[in-house]
Amino acid sequence: MPSQISPAWNTPAHLVSNRQVKPADLSTEVDITIKSPLLFEMLNKVSQEKKNIILDISQANRSSLEFFSDTWCKLYFTNSITEISKLETSSINTAHKWHRALVKSVGFYKNDKTDIDMILLWGLPNYLSKDQLKGLSSYLLPQCSKNTYLHMYIFNSEFMSRLPANYKIHNKNSVSIKPQNVSDEIVCPMYHLTNLQKYLAPFTLDHSVMLSSGIQEYIFKLS
Repeated sequence: MPSQISPAWNTPAHLVSNRQVKPADLSTEVDITIKSPLLFEMLNKVSQEKKNIILDISQANRSSLEFFSDTWCKLYFTNSITEISKLETSSINTAHKWHRALVKSVGFYKNDKTDIDMILLWGLPNYLSKDQLKGLSSYLLPQCSKNTYLHMYIFNSEFMSRLPANYKIHNKNSVSIKPQNVSDEIVCPMYHLTNLQKYLAPFTLDHSVMLSSGIQEYIFKLS
């Protein structure tokens, strides 16, 4: 399995749309810290009776590794979120091509039988079309355990950064985000719950909350 490095992205509202800040501000390397209650609620459900399999599609980092250091688990950092967000969607026009792209980016094959218990998608869904969301769900399904949790952030701004940011989990129940140094933006799909439930089936909503940043945090569950 891959053990690589990759960025993901969620930020407070003033960074969701670059139009709200000056381009010079976007080059800062200062991390932004947010509370993410559902993420830690999910992580607190980690079983102590068996090894937990956790898929984090973002960038491997010391802080997240330290957070899981006392947890009986196997971590996959797949370095895939930026690779997926950079794909030329116009050339990936069939389910087969999308599946091949996911295999290359995420690294799991159909017969791997991974039994993943928790998946951290971060802000990736905001960068995918509805067909790609459906494809991601069907691609992950064979790798999941019977009750896999799926965590994500959905943006509610008309525009968002062209590239995902980097995420780190901290022991103080917080997440830090470092936006990538880009000054341009793209239209945000602003997915509603009804659409997410349709595109991510058979994963269904477990819990959701609106963060103070204006970003919607979701937990879906396979049941």
